[in-house]
Amino acid sequence: MSDVIIYKVDSTEIDEQFRRLDFNSSEMKRAINRGLSISANIVKKQGIANLMTVEYGKPLANADFLSKGISMGLWRKTRGATIGLFQRRDTVTFKGQKYKNPSYLLRWIDSGTTQRKTKKGKNRGTLAAKYFFRTAIEQTGVKAANELETNILNSIDKIANKR
Repeated sequence: MSDVIIYKVDSTEIDEQFRRLDFNSSEMKRAINRGLSISANIVKKQGIANLMTVEYGKPLANADFLSKGISMGLWRKTRGATIGLFQRRDTVTFKGQKYKNPSYLLRWIDSGTTQRKTKKGKNRGTLAAKYFFRTAIEQTGVKAANELETNILNSIDKIANKR
């Protein structure tokens, strides 16, 4: 899961919009962050949809709860976004209750496990890799990157219309 995919956007049109509309720095940051989060949510939603279809003989009984472990984070200074199976917080809220973040389980489901045994030799079995999140990135990563510029421009227009 340490694969990092970087998509770059030509920002000349975005910079021109900012200059033309005379945005201050907080409005620019809000517009860029909104565009980044919309594009990142495309991949996150596909990952959740793929997780719902994972089966180990039968469908996962707690897939709704496990989907809370797919995290998205915006970088500081509006430089990018990260989507992944990392633990951004200790607890998640599900149906009004607080639980431990299930992101560590998602990494096992996505990558699988090897044969495991305890110190006393008891067998703990293996978990076959299902690659639900990797396929989500392959399915929608390029689409999200292509729509990033239009999402930022749309959020610029929304903020300009609210002025």
